[in-house]
Amino acid sequence: MHVSESGQVRATVDDLLSVYFFHHFSGLDIEVGDPSKGCGRPTAISGFTEWVGHSLFQISIGWDWHLEVEGDIVRLMRADCPRTNVQLINSDGRDFAWEQNLQILGTIVDALPWAISVETHFLPSDDGLVSM
Repeated sequence: MHVSESGQVRATVDDLLSVYFFHHFSGLDIEVGDPSKGCGRPTAISGFTEWVGHSLFQISIGWDWHLEVEGDIVRLMRADCPRTNVQLINSDGRDFAWEQNLQILGTIVDALPWAISVETHFLPSDDGLVSM
């Protein structure tokens, strides 16, 4: 793993899998529009989350999420490819194409217990307030 001249952390998938990621921050998206005109309509709940890798180099991976409801199952789902300063490289040290890079990082993100951390971030504390 090393940092390129452009500031990207260049790492193999194995390098990245050895990094401990922790929840840095999450936020809710603001719903746009006049709430009085939508009385009784379903709402969309979405947000973003940012995770930081604990390694020799500053690693950041963030993504958008949305609340998905299927019957009586409610869960947070990643909405799109992550945003990151990581450029994955193959065993020969060559960069993966950026879109492939993001797809692989999405798979890694999906394996993290991120939804639990994000949900916990928005739960009321002992004083009844929600952390933002």
